Amino acid sequence: MDALTKKKSDRFRFLNSLYERTDGDYHVIEDMWEVGAEVGLTRDDTNRAMEYLNGEGLAMYRTMGGGVAITHAGLQEVERALSKPQEPTHYFPAVVNVLHVQSMVGSQIQQGSHGSIQTQSMSISQNELAAIEALVTSLQSEVGALGLGAEARAEADAEIQTLKAQLQSNKPKTGIIRESLKTLRNLIEGVASNAVAADILNLFKPLAALLRG
Repeated sequence: MDALTKKKSDRFRFLNSLYERTDGDYHVIEDMWEVGAEVGLTRDDTNRAMEYLNGEGLAMYRTMGGGVAITHAGLQEVERALSKPQEPTHYFPAVVNVLHVQSMVGSQIQQGSHGSIQTQSMSISQNELAAIEALVTSLQSEVGALGLGAEARAEADAEIQTLKAQLQSNKPKTGIIRESLKTLRNLIEGVASNAVAADILNLFKPLAALLRG
């Protein structure tokens, strides 16, 4: 898939996720980072997708810090794409082709059937949840000893809080958890020479399958 097609696919997956989470209600505000993570986008890809959608009037920023909402035009564009999934729209490639995106995790499109949507439920095992809880507990007590810079520390703290929120949820979202884990692992790998970091990196081993997606 060429770079332009991937960008268009990322934009559609983000907008479609926003559409589904808000049930097409443009008064509902969602966290753009959660929306992006849910469909497997990195934070950079999420930011680029949202900037484009905002510029085209398909979604809009509503609050500082990442609160976004779908617009009426965005709602119409998603429904237009889903009603004829084998045909591209002005903004997006054919929905059936969006399935083939390297960064797409756990998503399904039902082909050969106009106007129908197939969903897939992903779950995290109890062993994985226990491993994530152990990781979060360790990070909360040891993050200060990792030697992270101020910006990296702030990012780590934010991802730890995201994981805590997901652990407390009745329906933890795999995409959000995976993205937070990857971010934390990358941050800790950056200070891997630190003895505390080496110990914490070992806590990621039981989560290898989850991180691979």
